[in-house]
Amino acid sequence: MGLARIGLGSNAGDAVDNVERALDALERLGTVAARSALYRSPPWGVRDQADFVNAAALLETALDPRELLGALKALESELGRVTTYRWGPRVIDLDILAYDDLIVDEPDLAIPHPRLAERAFALVPLAEIDPAFAAALDALGADDRRPVQRIRASAARRRTIVNWEETLERVRSAAAFCASAGLTRFRIEEEDLAIEVRRPARPARPVVPPAPPVLLEMTAVQVPAAGCSACALP
Repeated sequence: MGLARIGLGSNAGDAVDNVERALDALERLGTVAARSALYRSPPWGVRDQADFVNAAALLETALDPRELLGALKALESELGRVTTYRWGPRVIDLDILAYDDLIVDEPDLAIPHPRLAERAFALVPLAEIDPAFAAALDALGADDRRPVQRIRASAARRRTIVNWEETLERVRSAAAFCASAGLTRFRIEEEDLAIEVRRPARPARPVVPPAPPVLLEMTAVQVPAAGCSACALP
């Protein structure tokens, strides 16, 4: 597996949505180990166009640099990029900024990106998620870095690798405690992971309605008067 640093940019249509969709699409090429916040920056090269939205991602991938380049071009087309002119507006731009420690110098593929050290809009988000590029960012002047403004307050999202075997064992232990304590619901939260466990409540015992009252039928009997002919005594 290689670790590729990918730069993303857009300034056509809904630029924020374009970059976020591209970040999600990168998951199809490997594992996005980290993604930066989004940044707004003035256009580079050709000034008479809309500002760009930029981001960076760390992509763990089994694709070699040449295969990755082809896959990124295919994603650009899928996401709506059409050919315009050099440094012109674009729906999405996906660049390989670096790939492990490789150095590649071919007509259509150069790694690291040949102008990376000059571009604050690429280095600012990249240094946020990869400290190895902090020195290159510091080498840029403050005037170069200042126009690159963060537009999302949320911190860079890093993928948390979950040990599910360990997690399930902890859930089983917590569930046993839940049962012994008579609880029916509890929640475990750790950083970006939240697990909620519910134990089915014991069914209530059926309520037996009281038996209806027994009605006794009583018959009145007339007792003969004393001295009558029906009496047994004289």
